[in-house]
Amino acid sequence: MIEVVYPEAMKALKQEYSSSSRNYYFFHYKIVDRFIRCNFGENDLLRYDIEYGTMNMEQVRCPLRQICKNENVICNPSMSTDKETQVAKLYAHGLSQQEIADVLHKSSCTVNAQLYNLKQRLNLKSSHEIIKLFNNGSNNKIQIRRAEEY
Repeated sequence: MIEVVYPEAMKALKQEYSSSSRNYYFFHYKIVDRFIRCNFGENDLLRYDIEYGTMNMEQVRCPLRQICKNENVICNPSMSTDKETQVAKLYAHGLSQQEIADVLHKSSCTVNAQLYNLKQRLNLKSSHEIIKLFNNGSNNKIQIRRAEEY
């Protein structure tokens, strides 16, 4: 899930722990362990940090805050900018499939296919889970203008 939703963070983590890459399980353990320590804290009111495919991330205490070379890459990562993610972010912010198609100059069938592909890739069961994932998982606020404004 880290690789799909946060590819830049995964790339940085793989590079960070490349010396352990010969041991597949230990390598992936270190990647997931670091991602969890950097993005999931103990001060939230949520019962689970990962629930129904949604990562409930938060700002955690870190002595390296603002001097870490991986801040905003591994810690507080932003989601990927591929086309499916762009469509999902617009969908999560309340735009209909037709409005997304108008904004991105695509057909509504393309938008529908991209949302479907994203659901399959992330193993989500419904469009509601896309909305939860992209509203809770993203620290970036997106400025969206409705299709009528374009």
